[in-house]
Amino acid sequence: MAPAVEVVGVFNHTLAEAQQTADRHGVPHAYDDCGRMLDELRPAIAPSVPQCLAPRLHRSRHAHGLCEKPVAASYDDAVAMYAAAEAAGRHLFVTETDRFSGTNSAAKQLTAFPT
Repeated sequence: MAPAVEVVGVFNHTLAEAQQTADRHGVPHAYDDCGRMLDELRPAIAPSVPQCLAPRLHRSRHAHGLCEKPVAASYDDAVAMYAAAEAAGRHLFVTETDRFSGTNSAAKQLTAFPT
């Protein structure tokens, strides 16, 4: 992780699982309510917000958004998300994450050892 990045909270629908992840990675806060997490922590970036929650969360929050593909459940939701981000002066980024794929795992192993 880049030194300038600080992970301040973990969200999971199950608080115990959020807490377990937070404890494992030294993250100070765990939540089972994503909206509450965003309100209380006010992060600069809210990554990987589940697509079903993203349309309503990003309309009323001050964070930049980072969503995985697909960006929303419908075209109209995606348009609304981008419009809300633009109106708030925020960016909405969409990425396809497959950090656990075999290729990425192999690349991580290769880069962990000097050649």
